[in-house]
Amino acid sequence: MDKSFKSGLDVIYLTSCALNGITPDRGVIEAMDLEAVFGQAKRHRMLSITYMAIESCRDTLEPELARKWGISAPQAVKSSLMYSVEREKLYRFMDENEIAYLPLKGIIMQDIYPKLGMRQMADNDILIDIDKRHLVRDYMVKNGYKSDGYGKDMHDVYIKPPIYNFEIHVYLAIESVDAVFYNYYLDIWQRLQRQDDKRSEYRFSVEDFYIYTLVHAYKHINYTGGIGIKPLTDIFVYLRRYEDSLDRGYLDAELERIRLTAFEKNMRLLSKKIFDAEATKENRIEDGLNEEEIQLLKFFIDSGSFGNKDTLYRGMIDRFANGEGKITRTGKIRYLLSRLFPTGPYIRENYPFFHRHKILLPALWVYRFFTKIFVKFGHVCKELKFISKQK
Repeated sequence: MDKSFKSGLDVIYLTSCALNGITPDRGVIEAMDLEAVFGQAKRHRMLSITYMAIESCRDTLEPELARKWGISAPQAVKSSLMYSVEREKLYRFMDENEIAYLPLKGIIMQDIYPKLGMRQMADNDILIDIDKRHLVRDYMVKNGYKSDGYGKDMHDVYIKPPIYNFEIHVYLAIESVDAVFYNYYLDIWQRLQRQDDKRSEYRFSVEDFYIYTLVHAYKHINYTGGIGIKPLTDIFVYLRRYEDSLDRGYLDAELERIRLTAFEKNMRLLSKKIFDAEATKENRIEDGLNEEEIQLLKFFIDSGSFGNKDTLYRGMIDRFANGEGKITRTGKIRYLLSRLFPTGPYIRENYPFFHRHKILLPALWVYRFFTKIFVKFGHVCKELKFISKQK
């Protein structure tokens, strides 16, 4: 068995033990390459939850590995509490200024996991009313945050030591990347549930949060090169809490509308199989998977939290496939032209100045060409090599 896949399965085993309240089998732990498992858990940002499982067998770890792994859980708890205090300050400001906001992703998911700190987060994501974007920027900068790329993307990034990283979203999808999701979320504020008349906080319904979780995973898998094991963990935890109360009729209709019916089924079935309590107790997680599921799981393990370039390039060029899903010579040429001479939504989202002054677009194309050649030549060569092999 491939070493990376084996260590990935070990991470899943430990995660399942933590989620299901199972004490890991000591013999299974002793058979692991624990350095490799630690490295894999770190790649997937799952050190805390795996340590919560392996803590009962801490004596099997080398002292330095035990120290490094052991600090992950209290650090995750501390980080979660620090973020909670900082978020409340931001929420209070937005309430006072009547800025509509929607907590996203891990902010919601962390409270559904069995224990605080199980779900590590690199950042906090919040959707706000785009018309109040400048007010939030002023608040963040005033409170010591560095603004990174304000107004240039679907979200603004704000960073402040020692740990804070907020992504303040104004859209939930990018039109130039996937118009289906972009259009689906255009009327987002009309579909949300306000939490309190005295506050400006909104929430998804349980069905719509599940849909957004799937959309987020799909976008990363197909457009940024992968996302790691954590989405499968999130889906397992979420469905364990809410599956019996979901309006399946509404859910199925919405998934069909955004073409995620098959994707949802695959994610749901795979997550249930790999985190099944009985399979975990008997250490036979892989045995219950068919070949297609094994390949899908290998993809999740290999991609890590931040994905890989080949998957990213494939997701980009797939948009230029013909009706049969094949990448023809014409499709490759159209793809390369779109990379060299971007227009439309891509320009509006990434280069707003040139969107407003379209007569200057040729200057941007020249700038991008020389930047790619002299600054990112290695990446360009890898992309061209990958594209040339596609069919």
